[in-house]
Amino acid sequence: MENLTTSVRTLMILGRHQLPTARPSLIVSGPAAAGKTTALLHVERACQLTHTQQHPPPA
Repeated sequence: MENLTTSVRTLMILGRHQLPTARPSLIVSGPAAAGKTTALLHVERACQLTHTQQHPPPA
């Protein structure tokens, strides 16, 4: 899970500095029912919470 989180965050940082047509991507592979989607949803939720804490919505 830590490797996935680190990879996603690294790609997000790199993606900020790329042209819109040349963003980096990530492929997650593995057998069915290995939890790939669940792991990515967990990482996405953590990134979303971090972003919301750093940039709260207007009141």
